Amino acid sequence: MELPNHEEAYETKYDLMNCEAEPLHQIRYIQDHVVLIACTLTDRIITNVTANAATVFSKATEDILGVSIDCLLPQDALSIIDKGLARAHFGRINPIHAIIEQQAYNLVAHTHEDLLIIEVEPRVEEASGWQQLAQIDEAIQRMQGKNEVEELLQVTVDEVRAITGYDRVMLYCFDEDYNGQVVTESKIDDLEAFKGLHYPASDIPKQARDLYFLNKTRIVTDVQGSPSRILPSHHPLTRQPLNLTYVNSRGVSPIHIEYLMNMGVRATMSVAIIVEKRLWGLIACHHYTSGKFIDFRVRRTVGFLGQILSGYVSLQLIQRFRNSELSTNLKKSQLIEQLNRSWDMVQGLLHGDISADQLFDSIGVAMLLNEEWHTKGETPNIVELMELVEWLRQQNITTHFATHELSAIYPAAQAFKGKASGILAIQIAKSSNDCLIWFRPEESYTVEWGGRPEKVVVETEAGMRVSPRKSFAKWSQQVDGKAKPWSDADIQTALSMRNDILDFVFQKYDELKRVNEELQESYKELESFSYTISHDLRSPLRGIDGFAEILSEDYEDQLDDYGKSLLKIIQDNTQKMNMLIDDILKLSRLGKAHLAVSHIEIYPMLQDIISDLLVNEDEKRDITINISADLPDIEGDRTMIYQLFQNLLSNAIKYTRKAEKAKIDIYSETANLRGFARFFVADNGIGIEPRYQAKIFEVFSRLVTENEFEGTGIGLSIVKKIVQSHKGDINMKSEVGKGSTFITELPIAP
Repeated sequence: MELPNHEEAYETKYDLMNCEAEPLHQIRYIQDHVVLIACTLTDRIITNVTANAATVFSKATEDILGVSIDCLLPQDALSIIDKGLARAHFGRINPIHAIIEQQAYNLVAHTHEDLLIIEVEPRVEEASGWQQLAQIDEAIQRMQGKNEVEELLQVTVDEVRAITGYDRVMLYCFDEDYNGQVVTESKIDDLEAFKGLHYPASDIPKQARDLYFLNKTRIVTDVQGSPSRILPSHHPLTRQPLNLTYVNSRGVSPIHIEYLMNMGVRATMSVAIIVEKRLWGLIACHHYTSGKFIDFRVRRTVGFLGQILSGYVSLQLIQRFRNSELSTNLKKSQLIEQLNRSWDMVQGLLHGDISADQLFDSIGVAMLLNEEWHTKGETPNIVELMELVEWLRQQNITTHFATHELSAIYPAAQAFKGKASGILAIQIAKSSNDCLIWFRPEESYTVEWGGRPEKVVVETEAGMRVSPRKSFAKWSQQVDGKAKPWSDADIQTALSMRNDILDFVFQKYDELKRVNEELQESYKELESFSYTISHDLRSPLRGIDGFAEILSEDYEDQLDDYGKSLLKIIQDNTQKMNMLIDDILKLSRLGKAHLAVSHIEIYPMLQDIISDLLVNEDEKRDITINISADLPDIEGDRTMIYQLFQNLLSNAIKYTRKAEKAKIDIYSETANLRGFARFFVADNGIGIEPRYQAKIFEVFSRLVTENEFEGTGIGLSIVKKIVQSHKGDINMKSEVGKGSTFITELPIAP
């Protein structure tokens, strides 16, 4: 038997190396059990007919073309066709019973692209018998009696085989990439089992899958049959190839015929299972010993069973989704409540009674917030996380990113695929790298394929083309580097979580804004109060100091030793009060001052400060002050920076007075500080007790009594405020009896 080759099958040339380019709906042939007729809707003149027309009408093809269909079909059939045309569809009318040349036929009609297309196919009278109807009714009842999907699938294939008589009936289910798996089957005993075998997506290419949405049932009666050519094979008006999308008996792709022959299959039927607008699977029927024709009414019944199955699977998926959604929403609500209660994102999402890693089936979660990592569960290390986020940033992600095979697109993930073969990431803020990432581990498993899934390329007279595989022997493949896929529900939950986090951030921002406004108002009042009080205290202090001075000059010889000591106390306290007022005014002015930024050479500034401070020190003191020669220049307000270092060095000189050999070191570092320099002022003075270290920068915080060391307790508060106004940072480390080191970060001059 001679079958049409790839060149003959289509008018349109296509890439033989690309199965998805094959125009299946434009094939020139019809299977040999059917005669196809096409006529225009306006004048009903026959424009196309298959070359085998004489097997039904006892007329040559050339005698049929150009005549009215009213002259070809019986009147009772034409009347029913007219009803279908009036309704604009034939869904409830097909098949139309017609007696032609004393033989019974089914006419299957539809309209497409301004043509009426009729398939004339054999009619099997037994298909409408009571026994057949009872069998179908029993099948439906058995299917409806199953509560579990697995049981329902098995009953479905059993009943379809009983109704149709195929040697094998399988339920073929697609994954997210349209690779297929035989999940269950019903077969005659001497056939090899296919259950559990996988088949690549290329076995049913995209355009073939798309056709199932438009025509859910497909039958191939005999791969060894002689298909009949459509004459002519083009549309009478458009001159384009005739569109056979809705033709049940359209010819079979030469590639698919070769595939079925290699598989040893003689006849097939398949019914699409559509779930949520996606091709979920197929009821696939195979017959091996001979060709097999199934009456249209039985095919429709099997299609109806497929619709029942589609509805049941949809219901089960919806039920599972609803249960999962309820559980997930409950966890999400607990997380958000916890977040709002703690008012801290890290605590609320990672360290409460419920944590973000419990939201999904994941082993860990990592959160990047303000350039700091926080993790829970099993995650890659910090360096790996930083590199991963940089890679994600390069992907231009706007809201989320999800994959279950990370190492396939990000090779560096091979190092931690045991923890993170799957990631689901949400971006918290567009203006930063802040994000939340869930991780799923690698799940290694073995896939049993029905033959090696790789495409085979062969050379023909027309050139190189893809060929279906010739062996379907079981072939095992070890799959690594993949995690459990993230479902659409997982992704939607993550996006919903992102929105909740953003709401929290905006709520927190509004609250902080309100508190900040209140603090600013209070601070202004406090500054005004401090300035006013300090200013008003000057007048009485001047009076006290003046009268004390008069007493000292005019009446000191009349005072006894006790009176003189009291007068000395008054004068000393007046000086201390003046110092306190000066410091309060300095602190107050810092809040009102605007930075006059300029380039500052730190080294000569420190030399000037030290010279001024040592003037008032005892000349007998053994004190060494080392200034590193490579201190970087900075950018800041000169007056403020002078005051900052003056306060730090003044403290260092003061608190080393008890040291036998006082030593003060000033040095810096700039590595990895992103435009800032870190300045160290280290001394070997008395040190600071741990209980005081946390409050050292607070106003009026003193380390020792006034009797031991002079001071107001405001100097370090001034230092901190100056550092903050320069967007820097300050901290310290100290040990009692060994000294203290103050560490200040300030912006480097460009």
